Amino acid sequence: MRIYERSLDAPSHAQFRMAVFSNIWFGLAETIMFLTMALAFWYGSTLVRIGEYSLTQMFTVFIAMIFGSQSAGQVRFLTNGISL
Repeated sequence: MRIYERSLDAPSHAQFRMAVFSNIWFGLAETIMFLTMALAFWYGSTLVRIGEYSLTQMFTVFIAMIFGSQSAGQVRFLTNGISL
């Protein structure tokens, strides 16, 4: 049993390092996404406060912008099989 456990040490350590590395990048991507959403919401609320937009207009634009940018980011994964 000890031989088996020792044989798993190197792959286990490598997978742990890979998991930490990929989770750092995932966390960074999520942070950027939420900071961008917060900035857009802040700017929209500023426009509502000064009377440039109504609350309905602000939420319509905010949701369209968020869903549109997320969809545009996902398109690149769907277009791998298309050749021009």
